[in-house]
Amino acid sequence: MKSLNKFLILFIPFLVMGCTSYNRTRTDIVIYKNEGNLYFSFPIDKKVLVYHYEINDYENFESDGMTYKRLFVSQEIDKEMKEIILENYKSNEIVEKHAYYMLLGEQGLNNTSVGFTTIGFCLYKDKVLTEQKSENTNTFIQKCHDL
Repeated sequence: MKSLNKFLILFIPFLVMGCTSYNRTRTDIVIYKNEGNLYFSFPIDKKVLVYHYEINDYENFESDGMTYKRLFVSQEIDKEMKEIILENYKSNEIVEKHAYYMLLGEQGLNNTSVGFTTIGFCLYKDKVLTEQKSENTNTFIQKCHDL
């Protein structure tokens, strides 16, 4: 089972790249920060089963030059959730005016099947800017820098 988990974690970025045209960005996940924590809240009317999530850097890559730099990777969760809380987000190297995205292995946001969902975000003071569904990634990154 552990080798399967390692396999999935290693290939998640490739899956994201291959699946980016399908529900690339969610705009109904509300992201906010409070007291040094970052909150990702799911729509109230949806039952969301979360399997795994990770926070990745949209602007920096791992040494292979192809994989976005991972800042935080959750353990296997496998439970229904209404929100995800990333405690003390600054300790995960998340800074203002820089683009990130959450990759979420879930069931229930899009339909009843298991899938991957991404949501781009950046922080500035008390604001959280999220990537829009049809927005080009480079445009979103530039918006983050211009805040």
